[in-house]
Amino acid sequence: MINFIILYVMRLNIDRNFNLLLLSVSQKSNLLFNQKKKVLKSVTIFFYLNNLFSKEMIISASNRHITIKILIYPLMSDLFYDRENPMENQNISINEIKNFNQPPINPDNAPSFIRPADESILLDKVKEERNLEDIEIKFGLSEFCSFLGISPNLIYRKEKEGTLPSPRMEKKNPVGKAFVRTYSIQDVIDTRKFLDIKKPEVGFKVICFNNKKGGTGKSMEAFNFASFLACMGLKVLAIDMCGQGHMSSHLGVVPHKDMLCFGHLLSNEAQSYKDIIQKTPYPNLDLIPGTPKLDYINEYIVSLYVNSTDWQKDPDKTPMFFFDNELSKIKNDYDFIVIDTSPALDLRTRAVLLAVDFLIVPVQLAYEATLGMADFFEDLIHLKTEYPTRFKLKPENIKILPTFNNNHTISRFVLGFLQQEYGKYITENTIRESTIFKQATSSCKPIFLFNKKSDAAKDQVKFVREILNIKSLDSHLWM
Repeated sequence: MINFIILYVMRLNIDRNFNLLLLSVSQKSNLLFNQKKKVLKSVTIFFYLNNLFSKEMIISASNRHITIKILIYPLMSDLFYDRENPMENQNISINEIKNFNQPPINPDNAPSFIRPADESILLDKVKEERNLEDIEIKFGLSEFCSFLGISPNLIYRKEKEGTLPSPRMEKKNPVGKAFVRTYSIQDVIDTRKFLDIKKPEVGFKVICFNNKKGGTGKSMEAFNFASFLACMGLKVLAIDMCGQGHMSSHLGVVPHKDMLCFGHLLSNEAQSYKDIIQKTPYPNLDLIPGTPKLDYINEYIVSLYVNSTDWQKDPDKTPMFFFDNELSKIKNDYDFIVIDTSPALDLRTRAVLLAVDFLIVPVQLAYEATLGMADFFEDLIHLKTEYPTRFKLKPENIKILPTFNNNHTISRFVLGFLQQEYGKYITENTIRESTIFKQATSSCKPIFLFNKKSDAAKDQVKFVREILNIKSLDSHLWM
């Protein structure tokens, strides 16, 4: 199935009995629409449908059956409903969409078969356990040197020369007498500056983790990758574009519906990035959190296509470019930007993919997780075809990362299949299945600091080094 992006609006009015749906038409359906001369080739169409009973429907024409697949959930029809004039069709308003908030449900009046839980107790407990002030990121001399790519002998020599300050010494254990060196992220940042250690020259800055399939370790990998970059003393921006906010939670920021996110920036409820950026346990890692408000971005894009004609006059104002345009305002303030996306290729995710220059696709080594890869790459091909001037991804900057490798028969078979079919796109290193990942993320620590001796931590570090093309003297630490 090839999904198309350019929109053709067949009808602009909507009433209470209709839902607005964004449909994606299979490649063969171009023949049908071209024959009828209704739209151009390779387009997506707005349909206003009544009494839609299934998620797929068949159109028969010229002895062909064309499947139309629904990609976007229906908009809330009540949003456009004029109760005083129910027979009047209401036009879509950007202001109505951007300020739209679902009314709260009173548990006492909820349907009898389900009662929404009061999650405030759970939220307070999570906030208590993940207090940013209590999350301390520190490590020893070996890790310190590894993140900087230098040898301990250089540290000793520079300290003796007075170029570097004396290290902090802490007791190895409360009852013992031995002291060990202790370093923080700020020490890495300062040392990188003092010794003029350059950042990795890799030719890309905006890194995206995406897969249409959920449960592949996408958020976990984005969190560990961004954390490793921060531990290297680089300035990093993590953007959580998934409404579930898992990467945000891993970084110690518990998302909630009232927290500002990227969606508020688009709706002008936040005036600048400073309003939506959250601090993390890393002094050099900023976070734009993911909250349920992000789910309205698809509706916002649709409203721009329907209500505005600016994008027809100026291609740079095409609604699909909103993320790229916003990111350009802040991109130069960071060394790297790491983005976690929702497990779908909706309009929001496609807009993100138009802004990135490196894509990592985590794939669980299981049959079901691998079956959608062909469809995923067809979507990428079409995205590049539709927006050739704005699509930044190069083939060499797309990597498939096999995850949850348990070395069982199925994992080995699926890995072999991926290597055979996608060859150069498969990373040399895989991420093994381990319960330590959950333990690490629960403590808001990357796995390579939570349990650096574990095999899973070694996999993680090898993967990051592969992407950044780091081959240093101290690689023995996690090897």
